[in-house]
Amino acid sequence: MSSTKLFGLVVGLILVILVVVGCGAPAATPVPPTATPVPPTATPTPKPPTATPTPAGQVETQVAATIAAVQTGTTAVEQAVKLTLTALAPTPTDTPIPSPTFEPTTAVPATETPSPTATREPTLVPTVAPTWTPTPQIIFLRPRCGTSYTVQADRPLEIRYGSWLAMGVDLAKQNAQHLTVKLVLDGELVTGVQQPVVPGSEIPCGVGSADAYGVFYVTQVGPLSAGTHAVSVTWILDEQVTDGGDMNGDGAIDLYGPGEVVTHQFTIIAQ
Repeated sequence: MSSTKLFGLVVGLILVILVVVGCGAPAATPVPPTATPVPPTATPTPKPPTATPTPAGQVETQVAATIAAVQTGTTAVEQAVKLTLTALAPTPTDTPIPSPTFEPTTAVPATETPSPTATREPTLVPTVAPTWTPTPQIIFLRPRCGTSYTVQADRPLEIRYGSWLAMGVDLAKQNAQHLTVKLVLDGELVTGVQQPVVPGSEIPCGVGSADAYGVFYVTQVGPLSAGTHAVSVTWILDEQVTDGGDMNGDGAIDLYGPGEVVTHQFTIIAQ
């Protein structure tokens, strides 16, 4: 309760007490005047009525009663004030002492200031040139095309060799089953792979017949060192075959094999 409201309440109580005191004190009882009759014989001069004095004992009694009433009223007022103040006073309560509130603390990890490190010069990594596989250069070893071939020394080499032709597709396929061609390069045997039968027109240096079909072998070798390289090609048949032609003009078909049929020499010059 605010001090202003408390002050107003006390003032009001004091006014109430004053009113109670004023009303509670008994008023003094007025004593009626006693008139003394005048004898009728004489016409007396009218005298003012004389008040009969109140006996001394009665006055003391009235004063004592008044004082007692005042004391009683004062006691009642004091009792009322005490009750009022008691009612206004806040009743003490056992207010529990709040327990301390522990606020959660977040542990801050200690940060270590990194020690300055020596500045290192960037290491230059040598640039690796991309791996480039050059396209192989192709040569077709065939007597009709020549016996000497010039190639680049820094490029791989694809050698096509051992072509064998016959009249018609079926005869060319039959001959291919009995044909083996051996390739020797600088004294070393080189293995090749026989290719499927193709029209004679796909074999360089032509054969002069539209009905001719044939096979050939293919192998690849690494770049040759600069210089001249000797090559030999040998045709071998495991049984006698014919190509269906009459190369010597005797009127009979030509026969070949079995065994080594022919060997041709070639030269490869790498520059």
